[in-house]
Amino acid sequence: DFNDSPWSCRLGTTEEHGIWMNTSDQAGTIMAIMVWILLGYSSLTVTLLARTGGVPVPLSMIYSILVALSLASHAKTTLSDPGSIPASAVPTEEQ
Repeated sequence: DFNDSPWSCRLGTTEEHGIWMNTSDQAGTIMAIMVWILLGYSSLTVTLLARTGGVPVPLSMIYSILVALSLASHAKTTLSDPGSIPASAVPTEEQ
């Protein structure tokens, strides 16, 4: 148990799952994989262009760092719980 809550390293959308991921969204999963492939391919292309002299090396390094940061951010937002609205925050008819 972690913080008095059950935890496991499984994908899912309930509190028992350790990694939040909507596994029933096939289109979203395919798009996420395409993002990773396209960003990886673009980083590889810019790196190879820098090796052949087509792009300045510092520009290639900056681009690769930005790609790595964007992929890390994408992974973090994909695999973390988006949260929910507490029942006390929902407006009632009296408000």
